[in-house]
Amino acid sequence: TEHNIWIGTYYGGLNLMDPSTGKFKKLTAGANGTHLTGNNIVSINEDLDKNLWIGTDDGGLNRYNLKTKLFSHYFTEGGKKPDLRVIFVDGKGNLWIGQAGLYCFNASKNKFVPATQKAGLSTAFIKGITEDEQGNLWISTANGLTKFHPQKQTFKQYNMADGLQGQEFESNAYLKTKSGEMFFGGINGFNSFFPKDIKN
Repeated sequence: TEHNIWIGTYYGGLNLMDPSTGKFKKLTAGANGTHLTGNNIVSINEDLDKNLWIGTDDGGLNRYNLKTKLFSHYFTEGGKKPDLRVIFVDGKGNLWIGQAGLYCFNASKNKFVPATQKAGLSTAFIKGITEDEQGNLWISTANGLTKFHPQKQTFKQYNMADGLQGQEFESNAYLKTKSGEMFFGGINGFNSFFPKDIKN
C-alpha cells in the first residue's frame, strides 16, 4: 500500500526495493529490538491493517507492521518449522494460512486457529487459496481441490474423476483473473474454470 516492492529470497531474507531509486535494502531488524526470523522467504502478503506477513520454511511466520515497524512471530513452536508458502487475504479481510492444514487468524486472540475439521482441511497440505463471488474458498491441496465456505462450513471436494489435471497441485501455482476465472497448476498441467460454471 506504500508503493514499495518487497522481495523475499531464499537464503537472502527480506529485501525492500525503492522504485524511485531502484535500490535495495535488506531488512532484518524492526523497532524495539524485534527482528525477522528465518532466512528463506517463500511467501509475502499484506493484509488490510498494514501488516506484512512473511512466510518462511525455516523460521515460522513473521508479521511486520508497516506503521509500528514491529516484528512478531507465529508457528514457531516445536522443532522443525512448517513450510509457510500460502498466505491469502479474503474479501472480508480475513487472513488464511495454508500449510499442513488450513488456519485462520483470530485478531482478538492474536493467534491462528484451525479453520475446520471438515474435508480433511485440518491436515491436508494446502497449495493455494482463492475466493469466488459467493465467498467460497477454492483450495488446492496435495490431494485434490476443495470448495469451502467458511461461514456455512459447507464443502465440496473434486478429484481426477471431475477432470483435475491430477490429484496433486503445486504450491502457489494459482491465479484468479479480473473476470473471475481461476487457474490451479499441478504436477500434470493446470485446470482453469469459472466457479459459477461448476455444477454440484
